[in-house]
Amino acid sequence: MKTKHRFNWFDVLIILAIVVVAIGVFWRMTGQVQSATATSAKFTYTVEVQEVRQYTVYAMNKSIGYKFNLNMPGKTDDMGTLLSVDAVPASKEIDMVNGTAVAGDIPDRFDVTLTLELNGVTNNLGYFTPQLSNIGAGSNVIVASKFGQVQGFIGTVTAE
Repeated sequence: MKTKHRFNWFDVLIILAIVVVAIGVFWRMTGQVQSATATSAKFTYTVEVQEVRQYTVYAMNKSIGYKFNLNMPGKTDDMGTLLSVDAVPASKEIDMVNGTAVAGDIPDRFDVTLTLELNGVTNNLGYFTPQLSNIGAGSNVIVASKFGQVQGFIGTVTAE
């Protein structure tokens, strides 16, 4: 005896899902690849350094106009020329016994903002050194000049 096969919507949905996935994979594998077009650009950025000694502030002030290099393992990229140094007394939030918090100065320590100018590369992915290290806000860096070395994070980046 022959049994009659009934039409099943569930089977149709499964077949359609397989076809859609196959088209998506084909599109992804054969679609045009977007390339990042890099252009030379001059930009300024800041490096925020926290709780440094007076001697380090002096060395950074002496470094104004000098070139800085990235001083990280495996990299010695050009990080640009130091334009200015802004130092303010370092402060820290101190939790009190009664549950409040107060800001207190840290003796003989300074928070420093270094402003550097760099002839680098920019594209739709961001700003880069000429050697293609990323200059992105929040990135930790160790920068060194002829007179000193500091570790901090990149604050702001602005194109000229």
